Amino acid sequence: MNNRFSRIAYTIMPALLLAACTQDDESGSTTLPEGKYPLEISSVTMSVESSEQPWGTSQAPQTRVSENEDGMSSKWENGDKIYVQVGNGPLGTYTYQNGNLTVADGDSPAYWASNEKGQTVKAWHTSPNHTSADGTTVTLSNQENGLAYVLTNSEPNTADFGQSINLKFSHALAKIRVELTGKEVDDDTSVSIESHTSCTVDQGTVQGATPGEIQMHKTAKGTFEANVVPGYNIKEFKINDGDWINLTTSVMPVAGNWHKIGIDVKPALTPAEPITINDNGEYTIKGSGANPIRITGGSPKVTLSNVSITNAPGIIISGEGTNPRLYFKGTENSISGNVGRTAGI
Repeated sequence: MNNRFSRIAYTIMPALLLAACTQDDESGSTTLPEGKYPLEISSVTMSVESSEQPWGTSQAPQTRVSENEDGMSSKWENGDKIYVQVGNGPLGTYTYQNGNLTVADGDSPAYWASNEKGQTVKAWHTSPNHTSADGTTVTLSNQENGLAYVLTNSEPNTADFGQSINLKFSHALAKIRVELTGKEVDDDTSVSIESHTSCTVDQGTVQGATPGEIQMHKTAKGTFEANVVPGYNIKEFKINDGDWINLTTSVMPVAGNWHKIGIDVKPALTPAEPITINDNGEYTIKGSGANPIRITGGSPKVTLSNVSITNAPGIIISGEGTNPRLYFKGTENSISGNVGRTAGI
């Protein structure tokens, strides 16, 4: 198998124009009466800064969260919830509807808690079908039916009471895209990677939990995607619930970036049939038989998973410049037989 990895930054940023009510604080106190000074959202603007091939590239401004057909851009959907908090004030909830943010049934606007200068404004969005009822935990382990999202205003704004501000959102997670090639790829193929299976979102700050298996979302034959917590090195994948396989080059996800991994899928081999390897591919050998494994050229990566070879020389390495890497998985690997005058393992 060959692994290739590219990382290209993107920005996907809706801007929310939040304007405070302009009434004066009647008491003259720094602390404002609770629930008296809500934020007023006068408009919603969307903008995209394009680089060569970012996740959010589009001819028209796009923003978030369901993927467009090209898989390289995202958009808001009616009903998306956006959380906003000003300073230490109460958390507000808004609903996206036809290009505007509204205070829908069950929502409550954010309020200014004081008239101090330089208050921090934080805002975030999480995909509801992956988020716990209290809105703090996002499940990432199963994305087969759709990607999980966390968007934040990654550089929280500061604003004075009565000042209008723009909130620019970007993805707080990273996208992993796996592209499989080879005759073994069919419509029933599935792919998993190993990363954080959930994350917590605390006032827009994302923190990963326990690592484990993430089932990826199939976007096309041989193409799979998942959004993951940045900063956790991805080293393994598996296909069709098979054995975990090490990537030739690990992937370190970066927030707001997408990373592509190309994998050439080859069928598992068995010593029940003669095996000859003479290239730089990646091979998995499993099962039992009486035929040797001959490596006669190249620098292949060969993984033996619970292989039993009997009455045969085992693994024979020959040919000038042949430089294989051998890996053993499981506890049942065994080779028995008389190698005689043959150089073997």
